[in-house]
Amino acid sequence: MWMLKKFNYKAQRTKSGNEYILWKEAYHAKQIKTNKFLKEKLDYIHNNPVEGGYVSKPEGYIYRSARDYCGEMGRMNVDIK
Repeated sequence: MWMLKKFNYKAQRTKSGNEYILWKEAYHAKQIKTNKFLKEKLDYIHNNPVEGGYVSKPEGYIYRSARDYCGEMGRMNVDIK
């Protein structure tokens, strides 16, 4: 419930006409067409907790798949092919 209030608050402030906003307006989905692009996005996602100061290395954050990519066990099964 608290998340919906936050999403609604953002929508009201931006006057987007939506009841809720989850993504920042400048962000748009992009199709992953190459392995290079996929690696760039995975690195970005895995490094967010490091940039935020939560952990010193990506695999230290248990809610990301970085642990699976370095051979450790994460919170859920990740099939790396």
